[in-house]
Amino acid sequence: MNSEHLVVFAQPECSGRFEKAIPIGELRSGAYRVTDEILRAWGGLEVKDGFIQRSVCPPWVTNTSQFMKWFQTYGLAMVHSNY
Repeated sequence: MNSEHLVVFAQPECSGRFEKAIPIGELRSGAYRVTDEILRAWGGLEVKDGFIQRSVCPPWVTNTSQFMKWFQTYGLAMVHSNY
């Protein structure tokens, strides 16, 4: 480990990965973007046309309550361990 590494510890009961991936993107206009349907369901992102390709900083959701309403429809469980 050196000064460029970052180790993050979280509370196991409220962190982890989801049991399955939710597809959100597509190749559109020469870059990977959140689909138009999902952008509408989320209430938009603060980046132009849902651009998500290799973002250094993930784009901000502009309507967090609308995003959470969409997300909760999936009812995904959190997995607290790695393979």
